[in-house]
Amino acid sequence: MHILNFTIKLLQPIILSEKSGDQNIVETKSYIPGTTLNGVFSHLYLKKEKADDNFYRLFLRNDVQFHNSYLLVNNTPSFPIPLSVHTEKYDDSKAYDLLILASLPIETKGISGTGYFDKSKLIKESVTTTLNFHHRRNYEKGVSDEGKIFNYNSISQDQVFWGSITGEKKDLEIIENIINNNPINRLGRSKTSQYGKVEIESMGIKQLEIPKPCPVRNGVIMTFLSDTIIYNNYGFSTSDTYDIENILGVRIINQFMKRRKAENFVTIKKQKNPSEVTIVAGSCFLLEKLPENYKNIETNGLGMRTNEGFGRISFGIQHHDSYSVTKPETSKASNPEYSALFIKIFISSIIKEIEEIIILKSLEHADEFSKNKAIPTSLIGRLTLASKNAKSFEVFLEKISNLRRKALNSLEDCLNKQNQNLLQFFNSLDVSIYYEAKLKNNFRTELLASINRSDLSKLYLKHFLNQMRRNNKQKKGQEVNHAR
Repeated sequence: MHILNFTIKLLQPIILSEKSGDQNIVETKSYIPGTTLNGVFSHLYLKKEKADDNFYRLFLRNDVQFHNSYLLVNNTPSFPIPLSVHTEKYDDSKAYDLLILASLPIETKGISGTGYFDKSKLIKESVTTTLNFHHRRNYEKGVSDEGKIFNYNSISQDQVFWGSITGEKKDLEIIENIINNNPINRLGRSKTSQYGKVEIESMGIKQLEIPKPCPVRNGVIMTFLSDTIIYNNYGFSTSDTYDIENILGVRIINQFMKRRKAENFVTIKKQKNPSEVTIVAGSCFLLEKLPENYKNIETNGLGMRTNEGFGRISFGIQHHDSYSVTKPETSKASNPEYSALFIKIFISSIIKEIEEIIILKSLEHADEFSKNKAIPTSLIGRLTLASKNAKSFEVFLEKISNLRRKALNSLEDCLNKQNQNLLQFFNSLDVSIYYEAKLKNNFRTELLASINRSDLSKLYLKHFLNQMRRNNKQKKGQEVNHAR
């Protein structure tokens, strides 16, 4: 058995669809599945050859196995961090393997992302993703839905992934020839637009060597490097410990395992595979001893559909009870990229929310002033007209300061529950306090440039005075009914 290693450099962001709970967002996997690579190379093969015996052997049987590709960290292939490796809850620099340490006197938490072990060091990294916003398309009309957006979460470009394919040397030479003749390819979703362009470079073919596993004091640890599908005696996918023990022929002492259902579209077959229960990558099991067939399992995989990247297993890579955790110096945080369209729609929606808040506040304040001695309806009419004709809120304040003494007395006699009169209230009105919380986001500068504080103040006045008029009318109706 030989192995063909290669790198995949992302020349553009790529989207490898993952199920999401939000219908307006397309999530992406953080690795390149073996099924995707199988589809890419089979498509390139059929461009020059027919679907012959070679094609069947290379891409449809288990003779050649296309493994998942994970992020290359410090020029070292990474893998999903085992679920049993936890950091201290308040110190991410120290990690412990809870399969080896039966109990710890401290609180711990799991670690996400990928990484690799370097003796007693854990070098971890997370794939950088970018959230991109697009106009939602109405496929019935063939046009964009104005004002509606959807989101793609994509793996950011300029990252490098490490891939491998195992099989007989003659088969790997055919695939390596495909890589050398087609270095630039496209992967994932929306390949015809701004996503999916990658460069694949062969690292050569060599004999596959299985290192001797390192045991721990109470057995050996089996680590799942990819999702794995195991069938029980009835032909159904399972994650039952009993079925795993039957396949391995050894007893499982302890385990850290996650399960999920998986289904995927297979390009070669042009159909979806049936949904299967899978044991999630990163799951790990403490075995009482090393299985006799461990070399066969590491070479050919465990369970079903190993040619698609499922069932990749390693024994003995977890053999330290504690680790110091580091991140590469080149590690960088993901910064979302926002299109001009998204910013425009987002700001518009925030301004609508601000207007709704201001209207609600104006109604609330009008009700407070109406509970005591209300101002005459005729004065409300004059204030409404002054507000409409004023070019700004400041001009409105100037106009009410020039009212006759009788009108000013009415404003001064109208009090709220804080004993502030209406004239004082108008002069101290600052609507910005009602929307300041809405400005705490990435677009504060754009929002401030789009908000017209004077217009919002006049919006407040409009609804405040209308509510005062409604309250006066309601009081008058109640007085008439009482008199009858």
